[in-house]
Amino acid sequence: MNIIPYSVLLRYIDLIKNLMKKSFYLLSSVICALLSITSLSAQDFTGKWIGTLILDDEPIIKVGLHITQTETGTYSTNMTSPDQGVMQIPTQSTLIKGDSIEVKSPIIMAEFSGKWIEDKIEGVFKQMGVAYALTLVRDSSKLVRPQMPKAPFPYDVEEVRIFNKKDSIHLAGTLTLPKDKKATHTVILVTGSGAQNRDEELLGHKPFWVIADFLTRKGIAVLRCDDRGTAMSEGNFATATNADFATDVMACVDYLKAHPRISPRGIGIAGHSAGGSIAFRVAAQRKDIAFIISLAGATASFSETLLFQTIRALDLRGVTGQAKQQYIDWVKKMYMVCEDTSKSPEEVTKAIDEIVEADSGYKVLRSPIRENVKKQFLQLSTPWFLDSFRHKVSQDIAQTRCPVWAVNGERDKQVEAKTHLDVIKKTLPARILKRSVIKEYPGLNHLFQTCTTGDLSEYGKIEETIAPQVLEDMSAWILQLK
Repeated sequence: MNIIPYSVLLRYIDLIKNLMKKSFYLLSSVICALLSITSLSAQDFTGKWIGTLILDDEPIIKVGLHITQTETGTYSTNMTSPDQGVMQIPTQSTLIKGDSIEVKSPIIMAEFSGKWIEDKIEGVFKQMGVAYALTLVRDSSKLVRPQMPKAPFPYDVEEVRIFNKKDSIHLAGTLTLPKDKKATHTVILVTGSGAQNRDEELLGHKPFWVIADFLTRKGIAVLRCDDRGTAMSEGNFATATNADFATDVMACVDYLKAHPRISPRGIGIAGHSAGGSIAFRVAAQRKDIAFIISLAGATASFSETLLFQTIRALDLRGVTGQAKQQYIDWVKKMYMVCEDTSKSPEEVTKAIDEIVEADSGYKVLRSPIRENVKKQFLQLSTPWFLDSFRHKVSQDIAQTRCPVWAVNGERDKQVEAKTHLDVIKKTLPARILKRSVIKEYPGLNHLFQTCTTGDLSEYGKIEETIAPQVLEDMSAWILQLK
């Protein structure tokens, strides 16, 4: 669902504009999680805490901590960033001594230290050389998720383990089946970017569980799995590319074709965001896929998607004129290097390093921030990013031989609706396009929630998990397939 960090990079722009002390920029997409943390305090530190980072008396963003105590008496903490839609940021250590607490998270290069004072935790949050005042209070808010499925269920539920022969790993998942009959139509759900569980869980929402429950109640079987290396699935997520995830989906197809209660001729794939591009990747390689569902599928070039997100972030922060154009030109140079298939990963890393080092604005950054800016850019040379830059989803769409139901929300701020739907319209073979549906839903965001602006910060505040009309239309389209 998310794709690349640029908060640190926006901070870089602000430094050039001498606005550092008035700005705090946050990571978006996959690494959006990397820039949010909170605090703890004394006494009974367990539970959920929430606070707002303060810089020069100016509120920046809400952050939170969820602290638990193990049976051995040690503490474990998950950090949260509600305004960014990030609810699980891992920490390395939580040290509580008397009325003091210290939490460290190397993955986001941050730490919090505070003291328990009158049922509050007052302290300082430090990240990349910048310190923010942070006072935490008990978080008494309750998430309302009216669409969350509730037992008893009028269908059968099977916990499954699926073997990927190519990589010798087992995927863990849940298969929901219409009760006491063979499923004519079956959907495999594929998550977007970032390590996600089988429910594509986010901010208390479980979109894939909601979809599975709705479709199975209509008589459609649904298989959803934890991403490799995530939750109960085996494998290494960190080193995997979309090509690897495609093999996981193929393993799911093979598993379902051998299942006694699944019709092998009615198996389709529904992918969300980056999962949409994976669905097309599988359909281009196999002739036994009955249909494809692209839910805000990323179908345009990867660099185009990243550029859309970056420009929007710059606009939101009021970066205009020459500073905006210089930054755009800067990142474009790196994207071009990443797209060059003649360059090895080592050569890409070297080229990005040289592009960053040659920039005059970069040279004036303070040491901690300078290193972290470069570190963020160098992620572009990792396997997942290079595969995403270099693989052309449009070629997969051109080779798709099954009907497609492709939809986007009009207010999607991560995968812009018109751009990505147009790729499908222009590339899908004409005879397949006649049997397909390409649709933009007004007023919906990247998660297909009814929203106001479409910003990521709204995701957790909206009670609706997915608009009912989308669910109705999806099930009706699947059931009419022969």
